[in-house]
Amino acid sequence: MSLFLPNNLSRMLAISGLCIVYATVQAWAFGWLVSFPFLQLMLDGMVNGLCLTALSYLLWKVIKYGNFETLEFYQRLINYAALGLLSIAIWTGLCYLSAYSIFDPDKWSEAISMLPLKAFIALLIYLLMIQLFRMGLAVAGVESQRQTEEETEEE
Repeated sequence: MSLFLPNNLSRMLAISGLCIVYATVQAWAFGWLVSFPFLQLMLDGMVNGLCLTALSYLLWKVIKYGNFETLEFYQRLINYAALGLLSIAIWTGLCYLSAYSIFDPDKWSEAISMLPLKAFIALLIYLLMIQLFRMGLAVAGVESQRQTEEETEEE
C-alpha cells in the first residue's frame, strides 16, 4: 500500500493546510502577547500543529479500536478523560521542547508563559477531535450495518 495514493495525498494536503492555518492563527494570537518575531512564532505553531496531528492520529486509532461504546457511561468518561490528560500532557511536553529549541534562552520565561494557553487550546482541540471521531465511527457503523442488511436481502 503506497503512502501517496490520491486519497492519502488529499488527506496530507488537508492536514498540511490545517497545520499552516493553525500556525498562522497561533502566531497572530501570540504575537500580541509576547515579543517574539512572527516567523519564530510561525515555526513554533507549525511544530505544534505537526505534533497535534501525530497525537490526533494516535488518538483516532485508540478510539477506533478501543471499543469504548460497549462500556458503561462512567467508564467511557474515565477513559476519555485519561486519554485527554495524556494527550494534553504529551502535547504540552512537546510544546515545551519545541519552545526550548526555537526561542532564545534570554527570553525563555516569556516562552514558558505561553504554555498554559497552549494547554487550554489543546483541551479544546481534544474535545473537538473526540466528537469528530465519534461521529465518524457512528457514520461508519451505520454504513456497515446498511451494507450487511443489503447483503442479507440479496440472499
